[in-house]
Amino acid sequence: MGYQNREAEAHARAVSRSIASNPRTDAAPKAPSVRDIALIGFERLVGQHIQAAIEETFPKKSAVRVTFGEMGIEALLHDPATLERCRKANLTVLQIPAASTISNRFYTVVRADPYRIIRPSSLLQTIYNGVDFSGVRTTDELLSLLHAKGPDKFDVVRNELRDAWIARMRSVATELRGKLVLVALPNHSLDDAAACDALGNEPLFVTRAMLAGLKSLVKDVLEMEIVSGDLLSSAVVDELAEAINKVI
Repeated sequence: MGYQNREAEAHARAVSRSIASNPRTDAAPKAPSVRDIALIGFERLVGQHIQAAIEETFPKKSAVRVTFGEMGIEALLHDPATLERCRKANLTVLQIPAASTISNRFYTVVRADPYRIIRPSSLLQTIYNGVDFSGVRTTDELLSLLHAKGPDKFDVVRNELRDAWIARMRSVATELRGKLVLVALPNHSLDDAAACDALGNEPLFVTRAMLAGLKSLVKDVLEMEIVSGDLLSSAVVDELAEAINKVI
């Protein structure tokens, strides 16, 4: 009986060695890895175009799953579910917002629509004493009113908005732990100080120096200067999608 057991064990070892040295070649091919990308902050139509372009141009050896969230920085920082989704993604791509869309010491924005304000603060009403804010509903209306009523005081407002923008952007970068790509789509040169200060330009009040201060906290900063009306052109969308795919 002992001899038979030893013979069976030897046979089993031989079979194991044969399998190891001659693996099966008919096994199913390995499924491609899936890369998750979250697009945040783009207008809906723009985001949908970029999403489609990323999926079309992504390298075929891998699969890509793109999700899209049309929200501002204030909404993102107060949405635990979306923040967690972004943390789990391989990459989050965030369109850089205007500094005017960030709540600050002078006014609070509506999270779901950051171009609308809830109310001006008592501090702002003290600085602009006597100004009637009752009919003001949007950030554009408020900033235009402040500039008209007190251009000599407006530098204080602009600097406050820039400080608030920097603080929120650093918070987002910290939350996403380096897996963040910022996309700047200005309609002017970010090196042009006068253009960056001018009302009506986008992203309002954001300068190249402000972006440079974030580079150590993010994976990359992409910039494409946009001529009015060109954002949805296939050339712009494809170029942006290709740049994002290179980063991931």
